[in-house]
Amino acid sequence: MRRSIKCEIIFEELYFPDAAAETNDVRKRVRDAVSRFRRTIKDERERAIWDQRVVADEPRSLQELGDEFNVSRERIRQVEKGIKVRFRKYWIETIGEEEAMLLFDE
Repeated sequence: MRRSIKCEIIFEELYFPDAAAETNDVRKRVRDAVSRFRRTIKDERERAIWDQRVVADEPRSLQELGDEFNVSRERIRQVEKGIKVRFRKYWIETIGEEEAMLLFDE
């Protein structure tokens, strides 16, 4: 069973305190990459999906976003999938393939 990134970070902080600095570095790089990627999203609907669903602590539902933009929840799902594909590509190009495996299910 593969653990989530959040689970891995907590595990490292508890059992490998020396790794905490490295973990903080990873967190900062993730935050920076997410912020830089967001600036590449020019479409208002895509930015809303990114902010309110993909990276939100409490994501809005497909239906809520579909109602807001007068499209089906299936269309929101399709746009969300496209954004995630672009972010994965962006991540690999800017951070690297090896670390992509930490964030994305392969």
